[in-house]
Amino acid sequence: MAVLLLAVSCEWEGYVDPGNTGDRLTVLEVPQLYQTIQEAIDAAFDGDTILVASGTYRDEGNYDIRFNEKAITLRSEKGPDSTTIFCGGTSADPKRAFIFTDKEDTTSVVEGFTIDHGYATDESVNNGWGGAVFIQFSSPKFKNCVFTACKAKYGGAIASRTAAPIFENCTFIGNTAFVEGGAIKAEGGGGGAKIRNCRIEFNSASERGGGIDFVNAPASVTGSKFISNSSGNPGYGGALYCYSSAPYFEDCIFYLNSGADGGGAYCVEKASPRFQNCTMVKNRGSGIDGASGLSCNTGSLPYIDYCIIANGEDGPAVVVNDPNNIPTFTGSCIFGNEGGDWVGLISGQEDLRFNLADDPLFCDEPVTEDARLGADSPCWPENNPSGKQIGAFVTNCDSL
Repeated sequence: MAVLLLAVSCEWEGYVDPGNTGDRLTVLEVPQLYQTIQEAIDAAFDGDTILVASGTYRDEGNYDIRFNEKAITLRSEKGPDSTTIFCGGTSADPKRAFIFTDKEDTTSVVEGFTIDHGYATDESVNNGWGGAVFIQFSSPKFKNCVFTACKAKYGGAIASRTAAPIFENCTFIGNTAFVEGGAIKAEGGGGGAKIRNCRIEFNSASERGGGIDFVNAPASVTGSKFISNSSGNPGYGGALYCYSSAPYFEDCIFYLNSGADGGGAYCVEKASPRFQNCTMVKNRGSGIDGASGLSCNTGSLPYIDYCIIANGEDGPAVVVNDPNNIPTFTGSCIFGNEGGDWVGLISGQEDLRFNLADDPLFCDEPVTEDARLGADSPCWPENNPSGKQIGAFVTNCDSL
């Protein structure tokens, strides 16, 4: 019997060749073998891969998708630029892309899709949480996905309740929450969301957390950018709202976010986030006594280690409203904020624990989202007494 071998070359690294185990395919192709994504999932076994060809998927079976507790990978053939799940949700006809409520874990993977126009209302399953994806008691993994133009009451794109989803190399752009969490709302325990190397931009919330809203939730956010997110009225936390939570942020940039108070972040009710090597630059606190960078309220006690808070508009860099809980700054640089730098209840810390009140000397004027540092910046390890990097791990002026 002659066997013909075809060499296949694909541009996107996420592509896998169809395979089989005995008489059963382990790679199920959509739409070649199964017309809809849900049909392929229903036919799959643990360990299988569903490979989706380029195109826009919008019909029944391609929204409100459930993995049904299966350890499978749903992957597009050529990535999010070529493959879209268009939910087409509206207030009259709400639709999400995915619902994970069957105790799926990180072996349930979604990779390489744009998810567009998801919509959740009070009449939706789980009452308006998560316009694109609703997750509860589960921990799926999303890789290299784009979430855009999705809307919900809580969590314009993503709602995570007592769950531990992972998002890697994802973009959240132009999503809207009618109340909280323009891109993401995470609430409750369950291990907490992990957000790695993601871009969160141009999202908005009517009340709080234009980018992300954490409530009683552990979480970690690393290597990510928050850009031009906003919160409306009362406007708490343009990029981030943190209520009674202790998320960890490392190597993150907060740029051009805006809210009435806490253009970068707003912390309340014993919230104790830790910011490590983060840069908050050109954020805006537009309300009376509103912080452009970080607002600390009602027993909240953030920890700020080796961070930059600079060039904030309108409000001071940091506002602390509880004299019994003053955040500790270590090795941090605060400079050039319109409402003041080391002022209010953090006054005096500029002379402690290697903190600085010096110009960080960004490369670009005005500073851009990359927040690159000049060679003479006091934020480089060799130029400051702490001997450690201050701010996000950016490149220098000579790097493109």
